Amino acid sequence: MKRLLKRKMALFAVLFLPSFCLAQTNAYRLFGSSIRVDRASHWENWIYQNDLVSQLNVPIRDADIFRVDADGLRPTFFRRNINVAPTAVDFTYPDLVRAGGDLVSGGATAKSNDVLANNIVDGDLSTFWEPNTPVSFANRVTRPGDFHIDGLRNWEIEIDLGRLVFADSLTIIFPAGQFEGEFLGEPVKAFALFASMGERFPFPLGNKLQFSLIEEVSTGSGDVRGDTGARTLVSVPGTRGRYVQMTFPLSPLDRADWDLDGLPDINGAFIHYVRIKIADSDLWRDSFLGAGEEARLAYESLPQEQRGALVYQRQTAGGLFSELQDDTNQTAGEKYQTLPKEKRGPVLYYSKEVPRIAEVQVWAKGDNYALQPEKRGGASFEKGRLGAPHLATDGLYDSEWQANTWSPIYDKGTAWYDLGAVFWVDNVSVVNKRINQSNKGAFLGPDILVSDGTLLKPVSMEDREDFPQLEEALKWDNIISEEHVDNHTPVVRIFQENFPYRKIRFLQIRDIDVTGAASGQYGELATLGEIQLYGEGYPVSVWAYSPPIA
Repeated sequence: MKRLLKRKMALFAVLFLPSFCLAQTNAYRLFGSSIRVDRASHWENWIYQNDLVSQLNVPIRDADIFRVDADGLRPTFFRRNINVAPTAVDFTYPDLVRAGGDLVSGGATAKSNDVLANNIVDGDLSTFWEPNTPVSFANRVTRPGDFHIDGLRNWEIEIDLGRLVFADSLTIIFPAGQFEGEFLGEPVKAFALFASMGERFPFPLGNKLQFSLIEEVSTGSGDVRGDTGARTLVSVPGTRGRYVQMTFPLSPLDRADWDLDGLPDINGAFIHYVRIKIADSDLWRDSFLGAGEEARLAYESLPQEQRGALVYQRQTAGGLFSELQDDTNQTAGEKYQTLPKEKRGPVLYYSKEVPRIAEVQVWAKGDNYALQPEKRGGASFEKGRLGAPHLATDGLYDSEWQANTWSPIYDKGTAWYDLGAVFWVDNVSVVNKRINQSNKGAFLGPDILVSDGTLLKPVSMEDREDFPQLEEALKWDNIISEEHVDNHTPVVRIFQENFPYRKIRFLQIRDIDVTGAASGQYGELATLGEIQLYGEGYPVSVWAYSPPIA
């Protein structure tokens, strides 16, 4: 609470608008001699106006720094250390890699039983995904689904988070099996976990995604064996043992080693996609129950979903038992019934594996302040207009601002960003898109300045083309640490700057060659895939304007 009090904010509402806004009648209601704004539909038609740039404004309903509900208008609280998977379905973006730029939505998909895929990102442990499975062992002949050895290749789930995030870990939650007389399902036997930033495969122009292996694991009775050693399935807090989970720490998926010791300098990774490939299953023969009457009774006492294989056997002349097989004309059970009794061997009973995934959690650093600032009246601009700096805040790795190496004698290579409001920030995270030219897409020397909007001189800005005024008008502070100034040798493409909480609204970004050899040269490009800002709290101050009162 103390932290939030320190990060105080103000909300202003003004019942008039300057001339840029057209008159509306659905932003308020006249009641006698009073003007009332008492409905969510009223507030949604108010305007959030950029206080420095006259032509930048958005309706309140589109501004992500506000929440409108039956109680009225309130600012958005930006969180840290959050599970971003449940909000994946809320994001739509142009898929440049696999859909040629067509709009797609985030969420989960599966090669088998796709209708259940989004259950693993809905935040509800009682729902789950499982492969397409026949309702009974007998039904597998006519409706096998994917519950057979060849169908195992379809036991694959992919989660599209809808935007690039910086995450420190992934958690997978499974039902724990039998609990207080109820069977919930069980963890999958073995799987491989992958993640992707959204890089193209084959590099650099392919139309598939490059996935990196996070870990392969084989689960057993509580133990998880992976390439990093033994893990343990642990109970999910608050579930009294009904569900178990395992968590996988993430490491950067590209170069992040400034000191060249062979290890990344930061924990966590930029990711957009998660893939789970299930690699093993005991299918219909998960556990042998036995033969004979006692085994039959144990089999029939199981829930339908746990009843596995019935193995019918024929006794040979030599006294051996041979398993009968289904064919196109008869099932094994039907063949068994046609045998003389003396030729009928014992029936073997098995329980069935019920592999389920209840939830996948992606633990991200927080809500990204820099994601699509245009939605809150912010904008970006590059001096010289050679690049598109907004592509570094669109939430996609494969789109980028191509930052020409800066020189004071050329009008290029400087980008300004207005986040649209002042935020409490303590982390800036950067990923450069890998290319096969120049410095492989990395900054020769990242130069990032930030400002809370404190003016040293007056400005007069109508639109983003006036952003160059900000260079001399604002009080700027450097956030690049000394060890990150020269990137010629390490060629780092993923890095972070951490600092005590500070107020930030504006950024100025350049790629500077400290040697001067490439300064101002065309073709010397740092390809900034994404810059993200994290912290916690409300915007420092926000305001809303009504339409003109008629």
